[in-house]
Amino acid sequence: MRLWLTPLLFATSIARAESLAAPPVEPPFSARIQEAVQIRQSGQNATALTFLEALEPQVPAEYRGLWLYQRGICAEVAWDYEAAVALHQGAIDAGGEFVLDARYRQALSLEALGRDAEAVDAIRELARARGLDNTDRLAIAIQKATTEVKAGKRWRGTRHLNAALADAEAANLHTYLQAKAHAALAAAHFADAAELRLRGSEKRLVKRLKERAALITAGEDEILKIIELDEVEWVLASLLDIGAAYEALGSELEAVAPPRGEDPAAYAQALAPYVNNVRTKARNIYGLGIELAVRLGWESPRVAKLREEKARLGG
Repeated sequence: MRLWLTPLLFATSIARAESLAAPPVEPPFSARIQEAVQIRQSGQNATALTFLEALEPQVPAEYRGLWLYQRGICAEVAWDYEAAVALHQGAIDAGGEFVLDARYRQALSLEALGRDAEAVDAIRELARARGLDNTDRLAIAIQKATTEVKAGKRWRGTRHLNAALADAEAANLHTYLQAKAHAALAAAHFADAAELRLRGSEKRLVKRLKERAALITAGEDEILKIIELDEVEWVLASLLDIGAAYEALGSELEAVAPPRGEDPAAYAQALAPYVNNVRTKARNIYGLGIELAVRLGWESPRVAKLREEKARLGG
């Protein structure tokens, strides 16, 4: 070995030994929170929440708002909206760059609790906040119109929502909110279908069934848009809604009074295959949601609800 190489090799060996002996560098706290976000987005919400709760003793003051905000989102996914409202309020009180996001998510949680007036007020107040960019304003527009649809202001809400959704789709923004909006539109179609009661003459009954089928189909079209957006939680929510719509149709068919002069038992027997077909559709739809969740390893209260509904129908 050439002598001039010896000091270089010796120095390199020392540096390598020192690097191996050095303690590992701790990742920034934001990276640990992002890890929890990735766990939640993979469908493991309970695991993400446990991960975040374990971080509590280590949360630096400057990250407390972000930590509370992410815990609030986990509470939303778990349907614990009361906790979500409180956690988002904590994030708001902590200050920092996520205050506007926390105010927005808090409004969503108020809506989910049925506190529509408070939710609308919160969204209106947020729309007047400083520091909003066009992306923020688009998100607020989608949420405001969605709330209008859910509150029964169908014509105005749908008009506003379609305009906001067109902008979001063109810019490929807010897929979660787009999916939520389509779910609200689907639910509105199913609610309208349920209002068409199956009563009256046979001719009227056939007419109502066709109208009801058209509304359910319109709701299914909205669900196809949710599937294209690849937002799993809203796909599951919509499958629960359409399953319930088919179940309601089956129950009403089963309870239809026979025309005057017809034997009730014979009429019920004639309707039985149609009733069973509709209920089978509902059961299969719940099954599709369960299969999707299993394939993705997805966990949420909606998955448990799908299992419960399918089991109730004998699946």
